[in-house]
Amino acid sequence: MAGATKKYKCTACQDGYTMSSGTCTANACTGYGTTQNITGCMETDFCMAGATKKFKCTACQSGYALQSDSTCKQTCSLAGYDLDSCPANATCEEKTCGSTTKYKMTGCQSGYNQSGNTCVLACSLDGYDLTSCPANATCESKTCNSTTKYKMTGCESGYNPIGNTCQKKNCIIMQCYSPAAYCHEMGDGTIGRYSAVYCDGMLRNDSDQIYSDWASCEATVSLYPESSWEQEECY
Repeated sequence: MAGATKKYKCTACQDGYTMSSGTCTANACTGYGTTQNITGCMETDFCMAGATKKFKCTACQSGYALQSDSTCKQTCSLAGYDLDSCPANATCEEKTCGSTTKYKMTGCQSGYNQSGNTCVLACSLDGYDLTSCPANATCESKTCNSTTKYKMTGCESGYNPIGNTCQKKNCIIMQCYSPAAYCHEMGDGTIGRYSAVYCDGMLRNDSDQIYSDWASCEATVSLYPESSWEQEECY
């Protein structure tokens, strides 16, 4: 003690510090960095720079080489191996660099076709060219790899198919008339029951039902009396 003044000197430093001329200075930790998880590193060493913990790699994983700055540099390439996993129903090659494993697709299993980096079920939509069924049409549908297409098979009543569309038919109402049937003698001696149909004044059809005798013909004439009606015709 010098007079009333109490003085001290440092005799030891805390971890992370080095004694120099009676004082404690933080360790330089040359070659160490602040990153703990060094890419590709298998073994690490640490150094305390004051209160800061620093790290350096002392051994690298397979596929990496230790560098002068105590980091690990990858020595293999994953070029061309772009997939994180092998796609469903595919065949692949696998490659590992350090702790990273990647895949490249080499083909598809039987029954599947390659589409980019996927394998899709082998099926065809040939003949199914429509993305939807046209209005007033009847269609068949087919689904292939989540894609559904259609082909037109016909049109609903009152519509005509024109290409891949159904166009409404043009319809007219006709006044039709059938006179009462009658029996008459045919040129070969047989008996005919004659009947006819007229629409809008024009003969649409007529016919003779042949009988062997008058009695047989006359017995059916009453079944075909004179009649008239309206008839729709579409085209």
